[in-house]
Amino acid sequence: MEKALRFFQEFVRRPGVRWSLVALCVYTLATLAMTYPVPLHLNSVIIGDEGGDAYQYTWSLWWARRAMLDPGERLAHLSLMNHPAGISHPFMLTMVGVDLVALPFSLLFPPPVVYNLQVLLSFVLSGLTMYWLCTELA
Repeated sequence: MEKALRFFQEFVRRPGVRWSLVALCVYTLATLAMTYPVPLHLNSVIIGDEGGDAYQYTWSLWWARRAMLDPGERLAHLSLMNHPAGISHPFMLTMVGVDLVALPFSLLFPPPVVYNLQVLLSFVLSGLTMYWLCTELA
């Protein structure tokens, strides 16, 4: 344990890592400030336009969790629609990467929270990636 702690302390002392952590904090605070009411209502509000696809993506997170954890379900076959035959929905197969990244969060939180966290994290991680690109080009 002491060895791991020493490695972490040496790792954080590197200037690139230190400034990356500062940038991560700045982008997190900026995201929380710019989307102010949303972080306080993660479970009751879905980020996005009401006419857009936010509800579809939230539902697909729920279905992916159910399909991945239930051995009788398949991701692209929606057994709850057009019951008892079900329907094939190939769109679900295009979202496998997003659903796999969201699965740990889906096990802990309801689908609206997972969707909102994904949206908020996309701003933070895009800003951090932009910071790394700028430091690489400078």
